[in-house]
Amino acid sequence: MSKLSHINKKGNPSMVNVSSKPITKRTAIAKATMFLGKELISHFKNDEL
Repeated sequence: MSKLSHINKKGNPSMVNVSSKPITKRTAIAKATMFLGKELISHFKNDEL
């Protein structure tokens, strides 16, 4: 298994110094699927939320 920079020797997450990293522009795209009941869907359709 490769060594992860954000995991310490005990397997716990740890802070990593990123102050020397250059500023970059990044874009993230996310997608989700929601399963809603009929009543909640009705509120969305009727702009009631």
